[in-house]
Amino acid sequence: MKQKTANDWLEEIVQQVGGKAEFVPDNWITITDIMEKLDMTNGEARVFVGKAIKANKMQKKQFRITTASNGVRLTWHYSKI
Repeated sequence: MKQKTANDWLEEIVQQVGGKAEFVPDNWITITDIMEKLDMTNGEARVFVGKAIKANKMQKKQFRITTASNGVRLTWHYSKI
């Protein structure tokens, strides 16, 4: 197996931590969306999501999105199973 060059592994790291923003399908929402839709605090929404995931009602996945304050970063999104 060919060993990766510095350019290869550096590009791989850029894709994992920096990279470009991804398309997020409409059926995936953030914790902020859940807070707004259900009129919950951040803590309440996180407890709700945790219970829903344990009950196999929701799933979570990280998407790389662009934020106003942090540029491109990974953010958890949630969807119904």
